[in-house]
Amino acid sequence: MENGTSIEYFNNGYIMQVKDRIKVYEEGKKAARTLTQAQQTKLLLEARGGGQTKPNGTLKRHVKQNSDKEADDEQEDYHMNVDDDDCDDQQIIVEQATKLPADWQPKQTPKPKPMKAVKKQPQINYTSPQVDLEELIRLRTENSFIKQQHQESIKQVEKYKAKNKRLQIKETQR
Repeated sequence: MENGTSIEYFNNGYIMQVKDRIKVYEEGKKAARTLTQAQQTKLLLEARGGGQTKPNGTLKRHVKQNSDKEADDEQEDYHMNVDDDDCDDQQIIVEQATKLPADWQPKQTPKPKPMKAVKKQPQINYTSPQVDLEELIRLRTENSFIKQQHQESIKQVEKYKAKNKRLQIKETQR
């Protein structure tokens, strides 16, 4: 229907669903009725023609109506009036009910598995053993060259320090 509204009929009333709210109206009742989730499912299945329903006490009423029709009518009216007085201006709304397809089966959701800590390792691109060997030789040569330069710079720093000391001694003697 319009604006997310749908109406489904069952034996003695109808179910009106507006967005996520379901109202159940039965014949002879003025206000909507509160249902459990199981009752909603049963009515939805009945409305869609699926599912088998048991006549809960309906046979007894029919038997009574045949025997004491007038007395039972008065009692039913009294009970209906008591129920209706409580709910005249109030509509009872069942929230968070959904439409269920005829072949709907409840499914268990799998429990989330705990995540294991993943250690990040350096990414190494392997090409071939020959290339790796050549790269290692190049790095080793580069490393030895850098070590040699470092040793030379240390010697040069030592020379400058010695020269600086000699100059300071000469200045103090003057």
